[in-house]
Amino acid sequence: MKFEVQCMKRLLWLAGPFLVTLCGCGKFFVPQNTTGTTTTNTNAGDVLYVANGAAGAQNIDAFAVSSAGTLSTVSGSPYSLGVAPTSMAITGGNTFLYVGTANGIFGYSIGSNGVLTELNSNTALATDVLAPTAMVVDTTGNYLFAAGFDLANSSLEVGVYQIDTSAGTLTALSGSPLGVNNGNGSTSSAPTQLYMTPNNSYLYLTLGSAGTEVLNFTESTGNLSDTGSYIKLSTNGSAQNYAVANSASTVLYVSEIGAGIRAMSIGTDGVPTDISGSPFAAGTGPSGMVLNAAGTALYVADKGGNEISGFSIATNGALTALGSSPYAAGTQPLSMTLDSTGDFLAVANSQGSPDMGFYKFDATTAGKLDALTPPSYTSTAAGSFLVISTHPSS
Repeated sequence: MKFEVQCMKRLLWLAGPFLVTLCGCGKFFVPQNTTGTTTTNTNAGDVLYVANGAAGAQNIDAFAVSSAGTLSTVSGSPYSLGVAPTSMAITGGNTFLYVGTANGIFGYSIGSNGVLTELNSNTALATDVLAPTAMVVDTTGNYLFAAGFDLANSSLEVGVYQIDTSAGTLTALSGSPLGVNNGNGSTSSAPTQLYMTPNNSYLYLTLGSAGTEVLNFTESTGNLSDTGSYIKLSTNGSAQNYAVANSASTVLYVSEIGAGIRAMSIGTDGVPTDISGSPFAAGTGPSGMVLNAAGTALYVADKGGNEISGFSIATNGALTALGSSPYAAGTQPLSMTLDSTGDFLAVANSQGSPDMGFYKFDATTAGKLDALTPPSYTSTAAGSFLVISTHPSS
């Protein structure tokens, strides 16, 4: 409960007066670069975007990643928003970056070396979802999904928007925003993540203490439907906050406070069932997760232990802790992402020390993370809460 209360306070602090009635638990935001897409990288190079939501910051930092793993500030960074960001998502071809805020969803074109240019004269592209705390682009790059919770109307909503792939503008589809069931019926849990499986069929909406909602997506029509199915908390679990699937979309991993990592087989309807041995222990506050580029290892940010846990993945999806794990992180790590090459891993530490940690995969010990010098910047005293990256170019 203490962990959930602390995180609820962080969400309210990030969003300010626009979200004074919104509450949640666990980790609030997640990197959304693991969509399984292999579209051509037509604009940006290897770039990391870091969201900072504290008063006095409220911006996006951008860092270019060299092949040697050094980080340099992108021209124009940091990009001031004037309002706290609540979520981010990048299109598969690295053409557009979308940023959720309490004032709506804003868009930026991504140019050479990751430089951002405001779309629509810095006017919100969509305003029908209340401060979306989770967003993701589907694997085709044609649709954006944004989830928010309207406590006043006791309504959990997911906006579905078609992306103009040339201009970056958003068009809400018929029936958007979609009202969805709220897991176990709780009216006090905000969305913590939207995750689309690589096969573009299932959208998982993690809701902290309310579990994880299972939504079905039809790519040809853009139709998103809620069957009412959801992943319940395990016996010792208190909040589900992140999800990630293997490239075949057959195994789903969900970080669950109090339980560890749930490893589940995905059924034909998208509803997963725990495999033998699940859940697997992963520290006291498992949060953001990322698979390595080969899909052979899973890394988990442990907010409670200020570290990163690493696991090897068996054929059936079972997890075994790496011998070199855990790895030291900053204070309260939340989200993680691979760079576009898959050679490096970045983590946003919500309480700093440093704001963003940066690691490379060890050349001799399989799966081991070696810490690199982080960027020489401090966004705020409270650190950064979300880091995402451009997608692979091939």
